[in-house]
Amino acid sequence: MINFTIGGENGFKVECADNEAAEKIIAYAVSIGAVVITATSAYAIANKASEYLLENSSSVFNNFSK
Repeated sequence: MINFTIGGENGFKVECADNEAAEKIIAYAVSIGAVVITATSAYAIANKASEYLLENSSSVFNNFSK
């Protein structure tokens, strides 16, 4: 039997008597976590890239408008 809680009393709780099902639940939870981390990282990289492009494009525009 497996029993674990994430996030305290009101968090995500899992109890499972079947070890095979418990392994699948844990595998799904880990894969979902990996997808969330990957998506968050991709968003952060895209956000930084867009900030960089905006800063550089405004400086280029200022040079042309002088």
